[in-house]
Amino acid sequence: MFVTGGGAAKPGLAALGSALLGLILGLGGAVAMAASANALGTLAVPAGVFAIVALAMLGQRLPLLNSVICYFIGMTVYFASALRPAPARLATLGFAVTLGVLSGMLATMLASLVRSISEGREQ
Repeated sequence: MFVTGGGAAKPGLAALGSALLGLILGLGGAVAMAASANALGTLAVPAGVFAIVALAMLGQRLPLLNSVICYFIGMTVYFASALRPAPARLATLGFAVTLGVLSGMLATMLASLVRSISEGREQ
């Protein structure tokens, strides 16, 4: 996900924000699908997916948190976790996603440091 921001800190943080919103969309979609299952029957899942995808696509209109790819990454992380919907799940998954972005930032900084040291030796 960090790479979708071009490997820089500011866009990487925007990508993280979009993914965290994607987690919220995933959890909200799961809650909505479960709540509407009695009323909609087998249409609850397609209707829920349609709604959260539409909201993710609208996210591209947000000034800073406009990475649709990261919205989908966040939703995928939530649904792939197979965790029951609960606010505490957002903290757990949000922490994991944040660690992933921070490790991407660290790897980019280390690569830059190694590259600058390597270039200094060549001269």
